[in-house]
Amino acid sequence: MSSEASPEFREYERANTTAIEATVRPVIGRYVDRLAAAIPAPLRVMRSDGGVMSADRVGGEAAQTALSGPAAGVIGALHLAKLAGFEQLITLDMGGTSTDVALLAGGSPLRREGAIDGLPLRVPMLDIETVGAGGGSLARLDSGGALRVGPESAGASPGPACYGRGGDQPTVTDANLLVGRIDPARFLGGRMALDIDAARRAFQPLADALKMTVEQAAEGILAVADANIERAVRRVSVARGHDPRQFTLAAFGGAGGLHACAVAERLGMRRVWIPRYPGVLCAVGLLLAQVEVGRSRSVLIRLGADGTADLSPAVAAYTALRDECAALMTREGVAPHTTFLDATVDMRYQGQAFELPVSFAALYGPALRSAFDAAHQDAYGHAFADRPVEITAVRVRMRAQTPPPEFTAQRQTPRTLTGAAFDRDSLTPGMAFGGAAVITQGDATTYVPAGWRARVDGFGNLVLERVN
Repeated sequence: MSSEASPEFREYERANTTAIEATVRPVIGRYVDRLAAAIPAPLRVMRSDGGVMSADRVGGEAAQTALSGPAAGVIGALHLAKLAGFEQLITLDMGGTSTDVALLAGGSPLRREGAIDGLPLRVPMLDIETVGAGGGSLARLDSGGALRVGPESAGASPGPACYGRGGDQPTVTDANLLVGRIDPARFLGGRMALDIDAARRAFQPLADALKMTVEQAAEGILAVADANIERAVRRVSVARGHDPRQFTLAAFGGAGGLHACAVAERLGMRRVWIPRYPGVLCAVGLLLAQVEVGRSRSVLIRLGADGTADLSPAVAAYTALRDECAALMTREGVAPHTTFLDATVDMRYQGQAFELPVSFAALYGPALRSAFDAAHQDAYGHAFADRPVEITAVRVRMRAQTPPPEFTAQRQTPRTLTGAAFDRDSLTPGMAFGGAAVITQGDATTYVPAGWRARVDGFGNLVLERVN
């Protein structure tokens, strides 16, 4: 029922959200039930808003898992980068099929709805932009003869041509291999040998069409992939009033470290942070995520010219939502008194189509109208002091406050290294070296270009900085 899947007004968005929930609920519900029965431990599942929920709730809130994988990476990056001293972050999570980016200005950004295949999905989710540029993204020439990368992907099977599993089309991973950024003998920590000749054969038709060498065509593919990622980063930063030069680029995923410095250079960013295990940072994010529940309810209250109104419907909605969240937390095995509660009201000027959140606490003071005017000024650069204001919804979120796993920094022993290839497992805190260099490990590869310098911090993270 839409009153359960999306209990807010706006019929089109509400209908689509309900339809998506009805479509995915049986599939995800069966899968999670089988998984829960197969493991000898309580199972929790990541939500798109950065929290987790118990397996038995997934059968009734399946749409809440949209973009849950990328959300886990954001949670992991935010926590570990803060420990290392970096709070102004732009994340770059590059895997096999896509790259996900988000801007974190001290916290995890949340939006109230997203889209799946062009259809609106009204569930809270972390504000993540996705672009079809991953290691398996296919390269091609479009009808105008321009080089394109993605969104089509070779996937995991057959995968890039260099995997030797039957793939015969050029991919981003093949390109990185051909230009020397991936060591074919040390991929996956040496457990999987790559076929560079197969990559060359896959690239040859494209190189011939472009009248280039295979290596030049590979460089072109990497440049196009980097440009695609750059545009996604600009959408979460420049387009929203943030200067990316003031942020650190946090790169992870299996391929994030291969492209991070090139993307940073395009954006004028001077620092890249790469966690100790970039390929499994999303798994770390799952361990760090807290149990969380959220509920909302539509109301419609118009404030008078003096900023006052009968706010009892909003207070009643808040009380009901708070109690519902507390009951859900109890079902999750979390005592409500150990939780953090956040409540907001959606407000807009009369006649506007979209709303802004204002702290629920403002309802109990004389500054509710001025709080909304200030929020509108911050968001859009102006406010309408004479226009009537409406409250349209109340939202309550409750989050557990479980102590996170501990990460202890080690003492750094400064030491400058020379060379062009390094094994990540052999690097200890305090070591530093300049590019160009390739760093290999079991779950990822990092490329440090010329003009950049890398150092290992106390947590084993790589900090890459431009030196010119």
